[in-house]
Amino acid sequence: MTSPAGAMTRDFADRNMLVAYVRQEFPASESVDGHVAGQRGGRKAALAALALVDPAAYARTRNHLDGSVTRLSPYVRHGVLTLA
Repeated sequence: MTSPAGAMTRDFADRNMLVAYVRQEFPASESVDGHVAGQRGGRKAALAALALVDPAAYARTRNHLDGSVTRLSPYVRHGVLTLA
């Protein structure tokens, strides 16, 4: 887990190492909420989530409380997927 001075590490052997690194770099965050989301990041995960979207079901039910959701918001928010 080495990186140039001032740069954050980007490559990890597994998810547990990533979580440990983030907790080390941002110790105050755990005092706010130690929860680690199950949703994976990255382009590969974003494309897999996109492939699971059923456009017809989403269009038909998205405005209902129990309607279809895409779970793509984090990927769009962080620029992994774009809207254009």
